[in-house]
Amino acid sequence: MVITDLDLAFDQKEEFPSPFDKCSTTAFGLTQTIITMLLNWLDPQAQLNLLYRGSEQGISPLSFHQHCDKKGATLTLVKSDLGKVFGGYTQVSWRSESRPKAVKDNKAFVFSLTHKQRYALKHFNGPAVVHSKDFMAVFGRETLRDIFLQRNDGRMANNNTSDFGANYILPKEMVIGSEQSTSHLSGTGLMFKIAEIEVYQVVIAK
Repeated sequence: MVITDLDLAFDQKEEFPSPFDKCSTTAFGLTQTIITMLLNWLDPQAQLNLLYRGSEQGISPLSFHQHCDKKGATLTLVKSDLGKVFGGYTQVSWRSESRPKAVKDNKAFVFSLTHKQRYALKHFNGPAVVHSKDFMAVFGRETLRDIFLQRNDGRMANNNTSDFGANYILPKEMVIGSEQSTSHLSGTGLMFKIAEIEVYQVVIAK
């Protein structure tokens, strides 16, 4: 199921309570409409706690796992070097597995804030995320990954990719493996650089 955005109906200059600080709203272009949309995807009453900001703690698997492992449900926001904003949600805690391990999570989804859409899993009980000490956030399975984030360092400068549609539902007009699908989230069908990444712990009152 592809869920489209809200219409741009709010006055973007109006003050409103936000779970994101000024650095986040500026980096990811988080308008009131987009924040409302994100919270509706999660839960309107969800509490978001910033765990990790790549520009401050370093964009690497080690830093990601030091700050994000065993924190419960998380929301990952990514901005590519082409200016596209996307990410994913999982209710399963990230873990530093010694070998890549696909994990099921029927509540997981990926999204594009650039296109204001979210995308559910294709298959119930299908692989949703991959846990590995050598990767950052990965949505998909071990070899076919809708979002694969690894690092920005000099050895593997742009080793981040997107095979969107491998595990999560594509918009109707797209074909899996096409340039349109592989570039939909990050802006390119090739490897991209992470301009910014943030991970939030998501706490939903029961």
